[in-house]
Amino acid sequence: MSVVDLHIKNPEERNDFICGRRICTAATPAWIQRITDRYGLVLTLGGSGLVGIGSGETRLEAGDLVLLKPEFQHRFRPENEWDILWFHFLPRPHVTHALEWPECAPGLARIRFRDGEFDAVREALLEAHRLDFIRPANWNALACLLLESALVRGFNRTLLDASDFDDSVLTAQKLLLETGESIDRIAVRCGMSRAALYAKFRKATGVSPRRYREEAMLRRAAQLLELPEYSIAEVARQVGMPDPYYFSTRFHRQFGVPPREYRRRNAEK
Repeated sequence: MSVVDLHIKNPEERNDFICGRRICTAATPAWIQRITDRYGLVLTLGGSGLVGIGSGETRLEAGDLVLLKPEFQHRFRPENEWDILWFHFLPRPHVTHALEWPECAPGLARIRFRDGEFDAVREALLEAHRLDFIRPANWNALACLLLESALVRGFNRTLLDASDFDDSVLTAQKLLLETGESIDRIAVRCGMSRAALYAKFRKATGVSPRRYREEAMLRRAAQLLELPEYSIAEVARQVGMPDPYYFSTRFHRQFGVPPREYRRRNAEK
């Protein structure tokens, strides 16, 4: 297969968002990054390739998201059938904090996503690329939001990789939020004792698994209380606290007011 540039806009065009997709083979000659006056983001959809500067190179595989810093000219070299999405952008002020990725080479930072994270980032960036291609009404605003969601996911992954989070904590979080399983059962599914789960979970998040689940339930309750069609009893039932007294007590502790007062104050805003 020869090089296929599905959509590459004129690099001389000055705007905040330039993107494209490239599919190449091991026979494709290496190329040098031409756009260096803004940040770059490159997602490997399939295959593998090398990106580097000088004599150093970093290998990219499916699931890798690379952030390219301005003022560096990186070299790209396919190893096999390499399928990449690329973006060049000027960051908006509210996401500049998410550009602080640890570099693995000069001007280059790489994040390797887990399966679920990769799926979310891939879909967001494919949609951003599609919007740039067909350009419906308000396409630029939506495309920028999709790119920023990938950028923030990458930044969050750097924080997780640098913290005490590991797959067992992430699995426990998912089970706590998405199932009604007991903490004992969740500990077994994470391959550890209840005491070990509590110790690891508290070290990583600052709270116990029980508190983590309860706070998530109460945040959801606060959202539902903003909808007048739900009675307080129905809100309590939906978040898994069917005892009205227990629900009201825990909600008051979390938000400083009982559910009825919280709803009244929100309605007056």
